[in-house]
Amino acid sequence: MPEAQASLAAPTAATADPLTDMRAVGARALTLTVAVLGVVLALASIVELAFVEAREVAGKRALLGLALVITALVAARLRHRHPGAVLVGLLSTVMLGMAFNAWSTGLGVHMVTLGALAMLIATAGPTLGQRGALALALMYVAVVGVLAWGETSGLIAGRAAEAQLSLASRLIGHGLVAVAGLLAAALLARLMDAALQRAAQDHQRVTELLDLGSDWTWELDADARLKTLSASFEARSGYKRADFERLNEPGQPRIVDDENWRALKQVFRERREFREQLLTYVGPDGAPMHALFSGAPVFDAAGLLTGWRGVGRNVTAEREAELAQRRAEALLNRLYESSPDAICVVRASDARILLANAGFLRFTGLTQRDVVGRAVGDLALWPDLEEPRRVLREMRSGDGTVRDLHTLVHLHDGSEREVLVTAAGFESEGTTLAVVTLRDITEVERARRESDAILDNASVGIALVRRNRIERANAALEAMLGCAPGTLSGERASSLLPAAQAGEGHGARPTLHEDGPHDELDFEREVTRRDGRRILVRLRARPVDASQPQSAGTIWVVEDITARRTDEAALAQAKREAEAASQAKSAFLATMSHEIRTPLNGVVGLARLLQDERLDGSRRAEYLAHLADSAKLLSGIVSDVLDLSKIESGHLQVEHIVFDLHEVVQSTFAAFAALGQERGLAMRCQLDAGLPRHVRGDPVRLRQILANYLSNALKFTERGSVTLLAQPRPGSRVRLSVQDSGPGVAPDLQGKLFEPFLQADSSTTRRFGGTGLGLSICRQLARLMDGEVGVESAGARVSVIDGAIDGAKDSTKDSANDTGNDGRQGSLFWAELPLPAQLPPARPAGVAGPERPEARPLEGLQVLVAEDNAVNMLIVVAMLQRLGATVFEAGDGEMALLMAREHAGTLDAVLMDLHMPGCDGLAATRVLRIDAETAALPVFAFSAAVLDHERREAEAAGMNGFIAKPVEVGELLRVLGPLVAGAAGSLQVRHAAV
Repeated sequence: MPEAQASLAAPTAATADPLTDMRAVGARALTLTVAVLGVVLALASIVELAFVEAREVAGKRALLGLALVITALVAARLRHRHPGAVLVGLLSTVMLGMAFNAWSTGLGVHMVTLGALAMLIATAGPTLGQRGALALALMYVAVVGVLAWGETSGLIAGRAAEAQLSLASRLIGHGLVAVAGLLAAALLARLMDAALQRAAQDHQRVTELLDLGSDWTWELDADARLKTLSASFEARSGYKRADFERLNEPGQPRIVDDENWRALKQVFRERREFREQLLTYVGPDGAPMHALFSGAPVFDAAGLLTGWRGVGRNVTAEREAELAQRRAEALLNRLYESSPDAICVVRASDARILLANAGFLRFTGLTQRDVVGRAVGDLALWPDLEEPRRVLREMRSGDGTVRDLHTLVHLHDGSEREVLVTAAGFESEGTTLAVVTLRDITEVERARRESDAILDNASVGIALVRRNRIERANAALEAMLGCAPGTLSGERASSLLPAAQAGEGHGARPTLHEDGPHDELDFEREVTRRDGRRILVRLRARPVDASQPQSAGTIWVVEDITARRTDEAALAQAKREAEAASQAKSAFLATMSHEIRTPLNGVVGLARLLQDERLDGSRRAEYLAHLADSAKLLSGIVSDVLDLSKIESGHLQVEHIVFDLHEVVQSTFAAFAALGQERGLAMRCQLDAGLPRHVRGDPVRLRQILANYLSNALKFTERGSVTLLAQPRPGSRVRLSVQDSGPGVAPDLQGKLFEPFLQADSSTTRRFGGTGLGLSICRQLARLMDGEVGVESAGARVSVIDGAIDGAKDSTKDSANDTGNDGRQGSLFWAELPLPAQLPPARPAGVAGPERPEARPLEGLQVLVAEDNAVNMLIVVAMLQRLGATVFEAGDGEMALLMAREHAGTLDAVLMDLHMPGCDGLAATRVLRIDAETAALPVFAFSAAVLDHERREAEAAGMNGFIAKPVEVGELLRVLGPLVAGAAGSLQVRHAAV
């Protein structure tokens, strides 16, 4: 039911009784009349009090006027709920007021004064009925009687008595007035009843006529609240009237706020007539109801809006049917237009195309103008123009359809497509039409041919078994079973696995000659080929359609796993070997624990011994020498482990720089020569005459390889000699070998030498110590430099480590001189590396080569060291001061920042520990790089962290280099040495400033 505003309160229903409406109108009019009468009477009394001497009478009249006004106010509050009682009260009040006036003025039973009361009795007839009129008549008689008594007893003056008839005559006259009022009331009531009956009959007739139709009627008051709703509403709408009387309340029907509802609200605001306005409701059950409303505003004689009335009709079924039809048409049109197939409607009589969907245009590459109205043959899609006509003839001659006609069409772009043609005829307005569908199956056919090719070329045997027969078998299965091509198809399924073999060793396993499994099967069996050879196969089966396994068939996949089982046996052996390697790694970890604890125990024990103040100088020097040896050994172990970790993770990189090969070989040899001579060994270093001096490569890693070789040679050689050989090889290669006269390596143990975590003999660890990583690291380093290492052995007592690395050619002459095994007992460790010869770096004329560094090479250099560990700080400060540098100490990053800014004009370098409490080295470096005064100050990472990602983080923070802990003097000179010249210049500038 429509409402004028969405925010209206819930509508309240009102009765449609005409008598009640009449009483309400009478009550409203009489209330207004009594109020006006009371106001006028009160105002007149006030004027009379001001200008007339009869003040007592005027006061009584004023009191009467005030009583009438009060009565009218009370009636105004009650007239909506009790209009009949209000009418009785108002009429009684007026009658008593007139009697009070007659008493107070002394007129008494005055015909003119009380005659008007007959009008009140007559008014009560049509509004209050015969009983109401009789009650007023009796009240009228009682009032007259009281006044007559007052007049005869002398209480009332009876001022008009001289000009009137006798009291009896006047009482008779009043009786006639009362009777006349009653008769008038009866007459008016009779007339009113007749009018109301006719109105009720007319209303009933109109209501019955409306109930016979599909509409219902409704009325609203001026505030758009529901007044009436016809009884036919429930039958027409399917909803209860009580539900719609509480429209838009929570849980009750609501109006859908759409464009139609907003338009109707505007009509209500403009107070215009409306017709066939559609509204949608949602009932308490959530079902929508669509209704059409027509209505018009109702105005009174003064032009004021009194309400709205109109009719409504439930059009939900029609609306839903219309929407369903639209949806169906839209869906059909969408299916027609969006179908991937090419669809057209053709007139059967002349094969002309009447409609074509987007798929048809897309497939043919034509437009609607090119297609519609033209005959199918005119499109030149078929080389044989008779083919489309034949399709239409078959359709007309048969059952009206042509299904899945496989044909080839030629498109306008020159391509050929395979299509399936389907045609279905129907009649439309006496004309036979056909819906022709062209389905492009080019890709499907290509995929089918490709799948056939894949099936025929598959490495496993595949067969389709349906109803206990092999319908198809690929070439691999036929070859696997030793059958001639094409001979398996059509045979019984037992051909795959003869029944005699089916039960061998498998108990209740299903056999292949069953109709087909309901579930997937996967098992292994030995089968005999046609040539008699037995093979082990794996058979897997699954139904094409699990719901219809017998009719749909079963796909069998047969795989020859004879070779796989052999490989698995080899894999098991490899697994056992891997487990042995794992055990070796565990043994290595145990060894490492011992190897680390041994020098660590020496470092700790000797440090405690050195704390004894009673030690003499010689004993203290001896302890210090042993302490340095233990620390060096511990550092070497940790370095080996870290090198291997970086190599295995792929993070170790080698350099390619120009260096002096002679110097690297000779200096490395010199480091071990003194130790060998102390043991009584003959130490020799031989550099071939054709060996290039300046080469390109990684001197640090080359020195590491040579050091490992020489260390092993000294470790295992008790007497005899150790020889280091360096020889040129073809292809810019250099052969480096270490030959010793030690015990050698047995042939069966040579393969273990270069494996990580392994040693040729675990007893060597107990005897000589070591981690077993050195030679493994050597091989990995050589491979990173495109080289190789190896071992040569002439028996159980002689061994040679050998290798080869490819490299770029250079201009040096090749040397074929080779120092092989000279027949002496021992081992020959050697590596062959690509070290292209390079010209020495250019030097300005007159400038001498490098000289021996001064005893204080860092003299004048000012260095800030940021380190939170007191021991590390003590060590590096002592080293720097021994080298001549001036050192500033900072215990954390924040102190380092303060001191760097304080000495910004004098500092030459900063050694910054990466890991410090609070502000770490990386954060401090970033701050230094932001500050303009310290942005160019060289900062070097000073940390035990040696992983690549930590070095990258240091570079990203703005650090200039990296010094690893434990600190070596040579590393300090390498990093800080280039800054000495700059420091000297800055000293001169500072001295000039002073």
